[in-house]
Amino acid sequence: FDFLQVPYLENVITDTHFDNPDRRGRLLSFIARTIVDEEIRAVGLACEEFTSICIEADGKARVFGSYPDFDDYVYFVQPECEDFEPDTCLPGQELEWIDGVQALKIPAYNSGDITIYLDIWEVIRGDGEWIQWSKESAGGTITEITPGQDPACIILSNPDTSLETIHAYPSPFTESFRISNASGKEVEVYNLLGKLVWRTENYADSNLGNASWTNGMYFVKISEGKNTTTLKLIKQ
Repeated sequence: FDFLQVPYLENVITDTHFDNPDRRGRLLSFIARTIVDEEIRAVGLACEEFTSICIEADGKARVFGSYPDFDDYVYFVQPECEDFEPDTCLPGQELEWIDGVQALKIPAYNSGDITIYLDIWEVIRGDGEWIQWSKESAGGTITEITPGQDPACIILSNPDTSLETIHAYPSPFTESFRISNASGKEVEVYNLLGKLVWRTENYADSNLGNASWTNGMYFVKISEGKNTTTLKLIKQ
């Protein structure tokens, strides 16, 4: 697995030494600038000094630390799903971001028992606490609101047994992919950040994908009536 080109870290800003509360403002500013400059929905991962996030090849991330002996935490940070741009992010002006970001604060045990699907930012095993960080224009203080709220930008359906023969291939793909046994069904393709990038109400066994799509994880949702299933693919 090429750890220098991790698909799951596309549009992700990382930070360390998050024991220092001032790091919240720095990460908030980096995310805001990336959203404005690159016109993407950027997200963030942050570790305290003696914690780590270890990413497996299938996108599962395990967090390690010395909790509860020490207050070791990691943070999964993301803005709102829609209308996520900061209110003011201009050169020479103070950042203003009323909605700010939502941070999932997770305790880091030395066993690495808490596991997260990094491709959809969903906790598989373990739990955490949502916190909202925001910034008003006056002064440099970050406002912290507890509890925050899970943005839940990507909601995957449970696979339906009537659609279990559907497969998408190849994965990883470079320019295009196909879906088997999905002719005539509704197909939607979402990127890692939950944005719909392609849709048809009547799939015609054609190639899907585009060379211009950003490398990373994609979610293919296939629907037939009330039955749905969602597949995951990687573009590289």
